[in-house]
Amino acid sequence: MTRLDPVGLQTALESFLLSADFKAGIFSNTRAKRQKTSYVVELMPEGRYRVLWEGQVGDKNDSPSHLFLNLPLLEDKDLTLWRGSEESYFNHDFATKQPDLVNQLRDTFSKCWK
Repeated sequence: MTRLDPVGLQTALESFLLSADFKAGIFSNTRAKRQKTSYVVELMPEGRYRVLWEGQVGDKNDSPSHLFLNLPLLEDKDLTLWRGSEESYFNHDFATKQPDLVNQLRDTFSKCWK
């Protein structure tokens, strides 16, 4: 069995959290839940990452040194009450919840080592 490299994977996670891909992934995942699907972030031991739709993941055993984390969601139940576009609603909700979303992913990551 291949051991996961926590240092490289942590580097990938932190790079992802600081990127525009983090926000875009959260938005995509929130939209995808309406179709009963989801998005994940694939963390790679060399410090890279990529966001994937769950249908793109394939067999995780093909990449045993990679870590796949489900992306958190925004709450869109109040979207119909919002006076503006879906994008502006998501931008507002993301700005409000970004620290919690970051902590949620870090907590999920840390549970992989317990």
